[in-house]
Parts: sequence; C-alpha cells; structure tokens
Amino acid sequence: MTVQGEAWPVVLKPTVVPVGDSCYSCPSSLYTPTRRSMFDVFEGWPGNSAAVLDLGEQICGRHDVSILGGGFLAALEQLGIKTRYSFSATVAPTDDAVVATLYPDLRTLGGPDGRRAQILANNTGTFMVFAAGRRRQAADLLGHELDVMKNVYRRLVEQHVERRAAQSGDHLVHVPVGGAECGSHLRALASRAHRADPDWHAPFHGYLQGP
Repeated sequence: MTVQGEAWPVVLKPTVVPVGDSCYSCPSSLYTPTRRSMFDVFEGWPGNSAAVLDLGEQICGRHDVSILGGGFLAALEQLGIKTRYSFSATVAPTDDAVVATLYPDLRTLGGPDGRRAQILANNTGTFMVFAAGRRRQAADLLGHELDVMKNVYRRLVEQHVERRAAQSGDHLVHVPVGGAECGSHLRALASRAHRADPDWHAPFHGYLQGP
C-alpha cells in the first residue's frame, strides 16, 4: 500500500499499542475491545462493517498495533484514504519537550493529579506515525476531514466498547490541525524516531520546513 504525493499524518497513540499476542489486548488503554464490540463500532461507520473489521485485524498483524488503532486505519481505507507506515517514536514520561509540543498547555498545568497526569499517561510510550492520502485531494483539506473522522471514531468507541473504570481518558488517535501544527508535531515526534521508513518524510513535503 503506497501514498503518492502530499499526505497528512495520522498518529496512533501509545495506548493502542498492544502487549501480548492478540490485537484485542489493550492493557494501556481505557477500553477493552472485543470482536463483537468493534463490529458494533464499525456498524456506525460507512460501508461494510465486517470488511472493515477483517481489514483492521490484518493491519494489526502487519504493524503490531491493537484493533483500536488498526481498526481506524481500516476505516479510513473504507473511505478511499490510503495509509503508509512512516516511523515509530518513543517518548519517555519525563520528555516534556515532546509532550508539550503536542499539548502546549502542559507547561501551565501543575501537580501530579488532574489533566497534566492524564496527558502524560496517554502520551508516553511508543507512537506510530502513518502518512494518509487520498487521490486528487490536497493534504491540508484531507487533514481537516481526518480530524472530523478521528472524533467520530472516538465517539463510536466510547459508545460501544467497555471501559476500565480506573483508567484515565484515552484519545486513541492524534491528527494535527493546520500546517503549522502538522510540521511542529512531525518534527517533535521525528526527533524521537526509530524503525523509520527511509523515505518517511517524502509524502509530507513542505510541512517539515520550519525553525
């Protein structure tokens, strides 16, 4: 699967990277998906829910991510949006420089509890960055559409997938909004990159340019 020309980043957050042999194992996530509950999620998505779920499981096997991440990539493909793996990035719990780039208000939040702790819990570990593209659609316009799709997907997961009561919030997927945010978030994550595709930067064109 390839992405030609301009692309927009879709970032799977550390909470959707599984531990264990099953793509339904999500010990770091708020959610505890099953095949039945994820089928229900995709019943609310355009297209064939069984086909999306099957493709999602295949993507999980290819990239070692949970169904919460692989399912979203499959749901995008159902709508004609192709994705290609770019790189993985590991962010340490003390790595405020990267986390504060993703969440600029982090530096203004104090104390070990509340929103700051939740942000750090959900944004430390291994991120996986994918380039998403659709034929004959400008990347910035696709970025706005992806942001909407991300929110729709989150709501469907919230509606259908059981939660762990003691776990903090979980946004599952990150999509930058606007060219400046796209560039700064890509540069921040790329500074902690490993397992990178040698040409990962090519689909993002000028978004990586900046101070």
